[in-house]
Amino acid sequence: MFKGLGQIRNAPLILYWAFFATVIVVIMYFGRTVINHPWTARDWIAAAAIDEKVYVLGGQDKRSGLLDDVLEINLTSRRLRVIASLPAPGCCFAAAALNGRVYVLGGQGSKGYYDQVIEVDPYTKNVNIVATLPSPRVYGGAVAVLGKLYYIGGWDGKQCLDEIVEINPLTGDVHVTGHLPTAMEFLAVTAEDDRVYVLGGEDSQGNLSDNVMEIDPTTGRVIRIGGLPFPQARGAAKVLGKNLFLLGGWRGRLTSEIVQVDLISQDLTARIIESLPEPAADRAAVKAMGKLYLIGGTDPGFKRQIAVWEIDPQLRKIQALRFRSASFPW
Repeated sequence: MFKGLGQIRNAPLILYWAFFATVIVVIMYFGRTVINHPWTARDWIAAAAIDEKVYVLGGQDKRSGLLDDVLEINLTSRRLRVIASLPAPGCCFAAAALNGRVYVLGGQGSKGYYDQVIEVDPYTKNVNIVATLPSPRVYGGAVAVLGKLYYIGGWDGKQCLDEIVEINPLTGDVHVTGHLPTAMEFLAVTAEDDRVYVLGGEDSQGNLSDNVMEIDPTTGRVIRIGGLPFPQARGAAKVLGKNLFLLGGWRGRLTSEIVQVDLISQDLTARIIESLPEPAADRAAVKAMGKLYLIGGTDPGFKRQIAVWEIDPQLRKIQALRFRSASFPW
């Protein structure tokens, strides 16, 4: 009799704790995209894609603190996590993927500019310095072509650069293979097959360029040249199919235009085809799973999350992607 009475008296306490535990679980579930995301928003990042994963490198947070994170974003599972750290915090790196590895070139740190070429292995999480650029530099672009890396243009702290620098990450050999027609920083650079494409940029006098150039990086020879709808810098570019796309940028103000360049046309015909959700510059573009992704800054809808905009140029569809921390099992 008394034993049964004790169980009855304990019942409200058990129900209370069960209710409390349920509330905690619900809060964690609906807050899983917020609790772990304050550290993901960042500007002046570099990025490269391998299969369905994007690797975001360094950057600057809202408090202007430099970051050394190597952030992995899984586009399939919609999860993100930090997988490694760079040798030192920095921003404005250039990045390219080659043979299953990500390479980080140049950049800016708290005490100046970097001249390192850093290899990040996403599978082993190893981070190594594999080469040294001819001088410290920033605000240039990097691509991978025919088994080599190329760093193009940039700023060395005193002047804009016109160099096309070839790097062999296997041997560490570095040499200048050619020069741009004009020294440029804040240029958009991308590659397809054995060709490099350079769009826009800013020269030493602050003049913006409207050039679209197709370049043979092994010789520095300009093969074709066309024009953008307007001069601009600080955009992001990527080739998808037979077209080259320039996303956002700066032309005295932030721009939201998506410019399509027809690579089949002899004069590299360019036209505006769409607009981004908001004006954006100094972001990184990658190509993955047949779509374009523009990455960087803070997503206007998800607030604390880094902005990841999925762009399907064929359907003219743009959507902001939301992610969860990989530390959550659900």
